[in-house]
Parts: sequence; C-alpha cells; structure tokens
Amino acid sequence: GQVKSDYKEFLDQALPQAVYITVPSAWHTNLVLEAVNRRINVFSEKPMATSLQGAKKIFEAVEKNGIVYQIGFNK
Repeated sequence: GQVKSDYKEFLDQALPQAVYITVPSAWHTNLVLEAVNRRINVFSEKPMATSLQGAKKIFEAVEKNGIVYQIGFNK
C-alpha cells in the first residue's frame, strides 16, 4: 500500500489499539493528544511534554478518555 504522510489520516484509517510516540520532544503533546482523543492507548518516550500546560492537557485527555498512557524513562 501507499505510505501515509498524514498521521491523523493514518490514525483514523488504521485504528490501532496503541501507538508508540518516538518523535522529537516538541511534538509529543500534539501527537499524544491526537491519539488519546481517538481513544488509542499511548506509550511515549520522555518527556511527557515540553511545558506544564501541555502535560496538563495530556493528563486531562487521558482521564477523560480512560485509555492507557505510559512514559518511557531510561536509567
């Protein structure tokens, strides 16, 4: 099939059960919110967000949608 360059279109068409967010930190908030608001479980690399406001938005969306959200931290 054709490679999709629009992640929103991919999420809508593929309907994955979960996604793994491994993009630059500045993109975490938007990508996580797009998945969470579609009720898709998320595993994201650290940090949760690059601002407190972004982190609060993610937390609220996770609570609202009742999905699994995890952050990976290397030791």
